[in-house]
Amino acid sequence: MRRPYEVYKKKNELLKKALTRDIQEKIRVCPKNCRYNHMVKLNENGLRVSLCGYGQHPPADGRPLDISKIIVCDSVKQAQECNARIPLFGSEEAAHEALMKELEDPKIRRERYAEIVALEWVMDNDLHLLKTDKPSLRTKIFLWLAEFFENRVRQRKFVNKLHQN
Repeated sequence: MRRPYEVYKKKNELLKKALTRDIQEKIRVCPKNCRYNHMVKLNENGLRVSLCGYGQHPPADGRPLDISKIIVCDSVKQAQECNARIPLFGSEEAAHEALMKELEDPKIRRERYAEIVALEWVMDNDLHLLKTDKPSLRTKIFLWLAEFFENRVRQRKFVNKLHQN
């Protein structure tokens, strides 16, 4: 069984790794990270295409789109070469803030960060008050001695059972 500080440390490591990965995903150059890019459903079957809305109003407005200005932008190469591309997040700090706002939703946490949610469940609410520091040398010695004597007692009981049989 793991010590509480080890579980807490592992949760923090996983959270940091996941946040770093997701922030990098939010700031990388790709069509979905452009302010002008919109996913549009083409038919009832759910076929979706990524369109550049530069010079257009958002498709959700309900107004008809100007077909002469529609460009399909669905590749990273197109996004890198686009002169009109404006990133959704101007900096890592803005991406971090947006990600932290997303993490407030329990559904998103359960879907994308299942390991972290599981560790939080294991830790329970009271363990958030624990220090993340490792125990002192004195505490380590005490825990080691307790474990050592517990194992010795178990071994003697086992040996005694063998001798009785």
